[in-house]
Amino acid sequence: MKKFTRIAGFILAGILTVIGLGYAIENWRGARAWSTEQARLKHRGEPLVWPDLQPPAPAPADNFAAIPLFEGLFEYQPVKGPDGKPRQQWKGGPVSTRLSELFRLPAGPKSTGKDDPQSETRRTPALDLAETAARFRSSTNFPTVPDSGKPARDILAALESRKAVFDELKAASGRPECRFGVRYEDNVQALLPHLAWLKSAGQMLQIRAVAQLENGNRTAAAEDVALILRLADAAGSDPILISMLVRLAIESQAAAAFWQGWRDQRWTAEDYQRFQKTFEAVNTRQAAIGALRGERIFGSSYMDLLIRDPARYAAVLSGEDGSQSTGGPGLALRLTPSGWLRQNQAAHSRWLDGVVQQAQEAPPGMGLSVTARSLETDFGGPTPYNFIVRQMAPSFSNISKKGDRSLVRCLLVSTTCAIERYRAETGHLPITLADLAPKYLKAAPVDPMDGKPLRYQARSDGHFELYSVGLDGIDDDGAGASGRGKEPKDWAWPGRLPRTDIHTL
Repeated sequence: MKKFTRIAGFILAGILTVIGLGYAIENWRGARAWSTEQARLKHRGEPLVWPDLQPPAPAPADNFAAIPLFEGLFEYQPVKGPDGKPRQQWKGGPVSTRLSELFRLPAGPKSTGKDDPQSETRRTPALDLAETAARFRSSTNFPTVPDSGKPARDILAALESRKAVFDELKAASGRPECRFGVRYEDNVQALLPHLAWLKSAGQMLQIRAVAQLENGNRTAAAEDVALILRLADAAGSDPILISMLVRLAIESQAAAAFWQGWRDQRWTAEDYQRFQKTFEAVNTRQAAIGALRGERIFGSSYMDLLIRDPARYAAVLSGEDGSQSTGGPGLALRLTPSGWLRQNQAAHSRWLDGVVQQAQEAPPGMGLSVTARSLETDFGGPTPYNFIVRQMAPSFSNISKKGDRSLVRCLLVSTTCAIERYRAETGHLPITLADLAPKYLKAAPVDPMDGKPLRYQARSDGHFELYSVGLDGIDDDGAGASGRGKEPKDWAWPGRLPRTDIHTL
């Protein structure tokens, strides 16, 4: 029996030695891979940590975010709620509640399903003022305004309760920089409450701009569109992907408000010139590069968290205190060689930096989804060296699609402005887009999705067709989507008349 015990002990010791040696080798290889990747990034001049990515904080007088409206927004601390789960508590009062009340919009109509008849307001960016006014009257978050029979006037009366907020945003819009106090050091637990409120403020301004147009106040409407674009810049000031996506959504609000003024022929040639300059200045490519760099740093910090504090990671996943956990993600991560996590860290960094390089090297004006490599090509099959990064890595194809939609949207707006300036001066539409250069455009616009001239056709009835070939690169004569939620075949500038397919901005 003693001999058996001794032999079993030797065997167990041998197994443990082999396992320990395997851990040591994998940890060394992982540390080496991550060290090599950091050296490569440093050689390329790429930022490694958050302070490297962002410039020094601007002076309050130059900072759009440093206004009383947002005061205390990021002054919170983690606490445990009555149910024992972690939550945030704001110092000095419920800042988030105050902003939620300010920016909460009346609920919109609910869709009854895919067979619900498609009205023009669902086929285009058109805002139904009568429906919107009814929503405001049914909301308890806005003053009750009697139905005057003029929806635009009623909407403006309801939104008068937010005038001080809009005036504060407008007064700050001339500040050259924007930096919200996002606590990047909190990593996955960092809060971004400002994004939802900026988007809601953009929606309110879109509604007010359209109502101003209907009420005959074109100048005020144009100022609201410009302010929406400033909110988009503010949302995109944080170098992370979610901020970029919110920025694109707010830009679409500005484009939709502009479109409705164009549809109703409210803008002047001077308005078109100002809008053209503003939309031409939108730099989707640089926004995407900054967001991808931030996502790379975020991913690296996230991996550091997994290695240093797997219990905290488990708490993030479960929403509970993971320090007492004896199983689940915390235990699994404790048993995972840190070298595997470092290998994932290096793989994630190499992939996103590769996408950044491609975006930097791509021809100006080309779509990211046309030039960027795919996730599948880079990662191949699952291995211990990429099993986490495959779950962490964003679906870049979807992100690049949204970025390209924004790129094309801004191009369609600026080209439409040039067309209308040409029409105002000559009395007719240009025969081709080449007629716009060099007086109204520097050169004839190129479709970012295939590198060919943007599609355009002047019609005899005074309308025109203007579109990009979209994601598939195939010219479908400007066809939109056949139903809600479906991808349009081409990305077209919505016309003034209703269509049987769906074109939205």
